[in-house]
Amino acid sequence: MSDTVLLARQGPVATLTLNRPHKRNALDDTLLDELERAVCGLRDDATLRVVIVNGAGPSFCAGVDISELAGIDDAELRRQRFTPIAARRTRILVRVLEALRALAPMTVAAVDGAAAGGGFSLMLACDFRVLSDRARCWYPEVALGVPLSPPSTRLLLEEVGMARAKDIILRGTRLDAPSLAALGIAQAVVPAEALAARADSLAAELAALAPAGAQVSKATINALVRGESVLRPELSLPPANGA
Repeated sequence: MSDTVLLARQGPVATLTLNRPHKRNALDDTLLDELERAVCGLRDDATLRVVIVNGAGPSFCAGVDISELAGIDDAELRRQRFTPIAARRTRILVRVLEALRALAPMTVAAVDGAAAGGGFSLMLACDFRVLSDRARCWYPEVALGVPLSPPSTRLLLEEVGMARAKDIILRGTRLDAPSLAALGIAQAVVPAEALAARADSLAAELAALAPAGAQVSKATINALVRGESVLRPELSLPPANGA
């Protein structure tokens, strides 16, 4: 693993850190590839209970890196350059979001500063979110002339419903930490200097849960919210009147 994604382990808790602080942890090819490998590498660890996802420096993640377009003023040329870059990075990001959502351990996003575009989606793909009071989240895609991907759209829609999702996506509405908490997207908002400790505290609480009950319940919630059937015969009600 390169140093664009850092993996640390303390007992049953793993921490994944996006580590491009000089680029506000924007998602370039290297970071996305390493992040996908890191998340997928955690799937088979039966001793793991919680994964914390955070970002190095003052931003969580500024979204897909488009720095290759810097200095290109011609709109058509920008579109030609942007399309293949965005397509590849979005494909990998979608796989990362699905892998993160499918992890059996609980996941906690610890968000400081900007979580834009793909960074917002990474946050939403986690089960719990702890934010600093300077966190800001938004989707700039429509303003950039591209649609938000269906997986990212679904993640937001599941959290806030259709009307608010349209407002946030189409108008590029920027949400501060209190707004995210009011929408139920964030479980806690704390001063920036207390963010790491609050995430660690929540991780310890989650790690203490009985893993079978917690992990099956998480999977059931995820399946039901997506309209998938959940067949668990052991929870079936007994026939009425003993028939």
